[in-house]
Amino acid sequence: MSSHRKAAGFALVAAALLAALIPCACGGSPDGNPTTPTATATPTPSPAATAALDNGVEVVYFHRAQRCTTCMHAESVVTYTVETYFSDEVASGSLVYMVLNVNDPVNSAMSEKFGAYGSSLFLNDVEGGVEEIEYVNEIWFLLDDEEAAIAMVKDVIEEHLGD
Repeated sequence: MSSHRKAAGFALVAAALLAALIPCACGGSPDGNPTTPTATATPTPSPAATAALDNGVEVVYFHRAQRCTTCMHAESVVTYTVETYFSDEVASGSLVYMVLNVNDPVNSAMSEKFGAYGSSLFLNDVEGGVEEIEYVNEIWFLLDDEEAAIAMVKDVIEEHLGD
Protein backbone atom coordinates (compact mmCIF):
# COMPACT_ATOMS: atom_id res chain seq x y z
CA MET A 1 0.00 0.00 0.00
CA SER A 2 1.40 3.42 -0.92
CA SER A 3 2.14 6.03 1.70
CA HIS A 4 -0.54 8.27 0.15
CA ARG A 5 -3.20 5.57 0.59
CA LYS A 6 -2.09 4.98 4.19
CA ALA A 7 -2.27 8.71 4.91
CA ALA A 8 -5.71 8.96 3.32
CA GLY A 9 -6.89 5.94 5.31
CA PHE A 10 -5.54 7.43 8.52
CA ALA A 11 -7.25 10.75 7.80
CA LEU A 12 -10.55 8.97 7.20
CA VAL A 13 -10.27 7.03 10.47
CA ALA A 14 -9.30 10.19 12.36
CA ALA A 15 -12.28 12.07 10.93
CA ALA A 16 -14.65 9.25 11.90
CA LEU A 17 -13.28 9.18 15.44
CA LEU A 18 -13.65 12.94 15.81
CA ALA A 19 -17.22 12.76 14.55
CA ALA A 20 -18.02 10.10 17.16
CA LEU A 21 -16.27 11.90 20.00
CA ILE A 22 -17.64 15.36 19.29
CA PRO A 23 -21.34 14.82 18.74
CA CYS A 24 -22.21 18.46 18.25
CA ALA A 25 -20.12 21.56 18.45
CA CYS A 26 -23.09 23.90 17.92
CA GLY A 27 -20.93 26.30 16.00
CA GLY A 28 -23.75 26.90 13.55
CA SER A 29 -26.59 25.21 11.80
CA PRO A 30 -25.64 22.37 9.49
CA ASP A 31 -27.54 21.96 6.23
CA GLY A 32 -30.51 19.65 6.23
CA ASN A 33 -33.66 19.31 8.23
CA PRO A 34 -33.82 16.58 10.86
CA THR A 35 -36.90 14.50 11.40
CA THR A 36 -38.56 15.77 14.52
CA PRO A 37 -40.99 13.89 16.72
CA THR A 38 -44.24 15.68 17.30
CA ALA A 39 -42.93 17.49 20.37
CA THR A 40 -44.34 20.62 21.89
CA ALA A 41 -42.47 23.79 22.74
CA THR A 42 -39.65 23.89 25.27
CA PRO A 43 -41.12 22.98 28.67
CA THR A 44 -41.19 25.40 31.52
CA PRO A 45 -39.90 23.94 34.74
CA SER A 46 -42.62 22.88 37.14
CA PRO A 47 -42.81 24.51 40.58
CA ALA A 48 -41.00 21.42 41.89
CA ALA A 49 -38.00 22.33 39.71
CA THR A 50 -37.57 25.68 41.39
CA ALA A 51 -37.43 24.13 44.86
CA ALA A 52 -35.01 21.51 46.08
CA LEU A 53 -36.28 18.07 45.09
CA ASP A 54 -36.18 15.70 48.09
CA ASN A 55 -37.22 12.55 46.23
CA GLY A 56 -37.64 11.91 42.53
CA VAL A 57 -35.85 12.18 39.24
CA GLU A 58 -34.70 15.28 37.39
CA VAL A 59 -34.32 15.03 33.61
CA VAL A 60 -32.27 18.01 32.51
CA TYR A 61 -31.40 18.87 28.92
CA PHE A 62 -28.82 21.65 28.59
CA HIS A 63 -28.16 23.59 25.40
CA ARG A 64 -26.05 26.55 24.34
CA ALA A 65 -27.44 29.87 23.17
CA GLN A 66 -26.30 29.15 19.61
CA ARG A 67 -27.99 25.90 18.58
CA CYS A 68 -27.65 23.52 15.66
CA THR A 69 -30.38 21.28 14.27
CA THR A 70 -28.82 18.18 15.88
CA CYS A 71 -29.05 19.70 19.36
CA MET A 72 -32.60 20.89 18.78
CA HIS A 73 -33.47 17.42 17.52
CA ALA A 74 -32.00 15.81 20.66
CA GLU A 75 -34.10 18.15 22.80
CA SER A 76 -37.25 17.29 20.81
CA VAL A 77 -36.59 13.55 21.29
CA VAL A 78 -36.25 14.02 25.06
CA THR A 79 -39.31 16.30 25.25
CA TYR A 80 -41.40 13.90 23.19
CA THR A 81 -40.34 10.95 25.37
CA VAL A 82 -41.10 12.74 28.65
CA GLU A 83 -44.46 14.05 27.42
CA THR A 84 -45.53 10.77 25.85
CA TYR A 85 -44.46 8.27 28.50
CA PHE A 86 -44.05 10.17 31.77
CA SER A 87 -46.83 12.76 32.01
CA ASP A 88 -48.22 11.14 35.19
CA GLU A 89 -44.81 11.28 36.88
CA VAL A 90 -44.39 14.93 35.86
CA ALA A 91 -47.88 15.74 37.17
CA SER A 92 -47.16 14.02 40.50
CA GLY A 93 -43.79 15.75 40.89
CA SER A 94 -41.80 12.51 40.98
CA LEU A 95 -40.18 13.52 37.67
CA VAL A 96 -39.05 17.06 36.88
CA TYR A 97 -38.07 17.94 33.30
CA MET A 98 -36.05 21.04 32.56
CA VAL A 99 -34.47 22.48 29.43
CA LEU A 100 -31.81 25.01 30.36
CA ASN A 101 -29.52 27.31 28.40
CA VAL A 102 -25.98 26.89 29.81
CA ASN A 103 -25.10 30.40 28.58
CA ASP A 104 -27.84 32.06 30.62
CA PRO A 105 -26.44 33.37 33.92
CA VAL A 106 -29.74 32.43 35.60
CA ASN A 107 -28.82 28.77 35.01
CA SER A 108 -25.17 28.98 36.09
CA ALA A 109 -25.71 27.17 39.41
CA MET A 110 -27.50 24.29 37.65
CA SER A 111 -24.87 24.15 34.88
CA GLU A 112 -22.13 23.97 37.51
CA LYS A 113 -23.98 21.38 39.59
CA PHE A 114 -24.35 19.07 36.58
CA GLY A 115 -21.00 19.92 34.99
CA ALA A 116 -22.75 21.02 31.80
CA TYR A 117 -20.96 23.22 29.31
CA GLY A 118 -22.89 22.52 26.12
CA SER A 119 -25.69 20.41 24.75
CA SER A 120 -26.09 17.48 27.10
CA LEU A 121 -28.63 15.28 28.82
CA PHE A 122 -28.47 14.42 32.51
CA LEU A 123 -30.63 12.41 34.89
CA ASN A 124 -30.44 13.05 38.59
CA ASP A 125 -31.81 10.57 41.13
CA VAL A 126 -32.70 12.37 44.31
CA GLU A 127 -33.43 10.28 47.37
CA GLY A 128 -33.77 11.96 50.75
CA GLY A 129 -32.07 15.02 49.31
CA VAL A 130 -29.03 12.95 48.21
CA GLU A 131 -28.30 13.35 44.51
CA GLU A 132 -26.82 10.92 42.00
CA ILE A 133 -26.23 12.57 38.63
CA GLU A 134 -25.76 10.57 35.42
CA TYR A 135 -24.64 12.01 32.09
CA VAL A 136 -26.51 10.29 29.24
CA ASN A 137 -24.11 10.39 26.31
CA GLU A 138 -25.77 7.59 24.29
CA ILE A 139 -28.40 9.92 22.85
CA TRP A 140 -25.85 11.47 20.49
CA PHE A 141 -25.10 8.12 18.87
CA LEU A 142 -28.75 7.26 18.28
CA LEU A 143 -30.21 10.44 16.81
CA ASP A 144 -30.08 9.08 13.27
CA ASP A 145 -32.49 6.36 14.45
CA GLU A 146 -35.24 8.31 16.15
CA GLU A 147 -37.10 5.24 17.45
CA ALA A 148 -33.92 3.90 19.05
CA ALA A 149 -33.18 7.31 20.61
CA ILE A 150 -36.68 7.55 22.07
CA ALA A 151 -36.48 3.96 23.37
CA MET A 152 -33.10 4.63 25.00
CA VAL A 153 -34.32 7.83 26.70
CA LYS A 154 -37.47 6.03 27.86
CA ASP A 155 -35.44 3.09 29.23
CA VAL A 156 -32.96 5.26 31.11
CA ILE A 157 -35.76 7.34 32.69
CA GLU A 158 -37.65 4.18 33.69
CA GLU A 159 -34.44 2.80 35.21
CA HIS A 160 -34.03 5.95 37.29
CA LEU A 161 -37.67 5.95 38.34
CA GLY A 162 -37.36 2.33 39.38
CA ASP A 163 -40.08 1.09 37.00
